[in-house]
Amino acid sequence: LCYLPPAPMTRLRVTTTVETSVSLLPGLLPAFREEFPEVVVEISGNNRTLGLIEEDFDLAVRAGVLADSSYLSRKLPSNPFIVVAAPAMAKEIRSPAGLASTPFVEIAGPPPELSGRWKGKPFRIRSPSIAKLDTFTAALQIVVAGHAYLATPPHVAADLLASGRLVEISSAQLDAVALHALYPRRHREQRAMARFIDLVASALARPVPSA
Repeated sequence: LCYLPPAPMTRLRVTTTVETSVSLLPGLLPAFREEFPEVVVEISGNNRTLGLIEEDFDLAVRAGVLADSSYLSRKLPSNPFIVVAAPAMAKEIRSPAGLASTPFVEIAGPPPELSGRWKGKPFRIRSPSIAKLDTFTAALQIVVAGHAYLATPPHVAADLLASGRLVEISSAQLDAVALHALYPRRHREQRAMARFIDLVASALARPVPSA
């Protein structure tokens, strides 16, 4: 019997969080389409973890790893979230106690408790929440207005940090959360799949600031 390679993909259905479906993955499509113009990419944002095979998805970009042995997994860059605030608020946060007493915006999904290191020393705090939203992007407006701080993936706040409208509270180095790309074993030889995951990994890569 001769080996027949799998037929090339013509559709790539991706499930991820609502935030990632808005702020990260769409920006990868131009580069992906330059190499695979025949592949239609469908991106579905849902903060609930979905089964790939049961829901007819080809790829999941999620925190953690699914235990189902029918999936293959590739670890993605998982730099820690950063803590950001408007410049005036950031100046007032000088310790973990100050962070714990400052209002923050809670995001559906991640635990509201923050843990990591403050100037090298472990800390764990929970701040008073003034709002709970589905995405970090949606929370940025209230943070820029100076009403709260936010713990966010670096890429979400990059433009606002560059413009000076937000400031990173770099004394707080949060614990990293593992991210993985998960896909069924039947897709292990699909070049389009591998390239899309490469693009996701490149977009997530960011130098971790020194403590």
